[in-house]
Amino acid sequence: MLTGAVIPDAFSVPRKAGDENRLKINISGTVVATGRCVFRNHGSPDIDFGDIRFSSASGVNNISGSYVRPLDTDMTCTGDTAGTTYFRLDTINNGPIGDNGRKSLPVKVGGIMATDPNLAIRLLVNGKQQDINTNFTIDTLNLPKLEVELVQIHPDDISWVNGQKISSEAILTMSFD
Repeated sequence: MLTGAVIPDAFSVPRKAGDENRLKINISGTVVATGRCVFRNHGSPDIDFGDIRFSSASGVNNISGSYVRPLDTDMTCTGDTAGTTYFRLDTINNGPIGDNGRKSLPVKVGGIMATDPNLAIRLLVNGKQQDINTNFTIDTLNLPKLEVELVQIHPDDISWVNGQKISSEAILTMSFD
């Protein structure tokens, strides 16, 4: 809807070059969003890596084995979902961890965030590492396979204790443009 008011007397006065006349125009409208996507798993999923094996030689600890788990992102979309859809995995615990030029989730060991962390959790999108805290495009009709992988960024000379728990927290957000 485009509305405006013109006052005839304001334009009947003789004008000189460089004079300005201004007309206030009010523009209004309503945004109608008809598309909607909802994660089927409404709860916060717990991803359990199980027992994490490590070896210690000469005071240096190294995890052994592969620790990859699926990230459940199953969703239902209805209505008009035209446009670009994004996922973004954001860390809750501190900032991201540098991981060979990429950004990964930090990991607490024994409930404590290390000052020089060497464990991280990578986000994998269709098997390829994706930076956290960064949008990436998805197709709602062909959702990507999302996984998380526990990795050791560098050997650790800090003594790990058998039975220590590791943890990390993140938020997965879906957005539209």
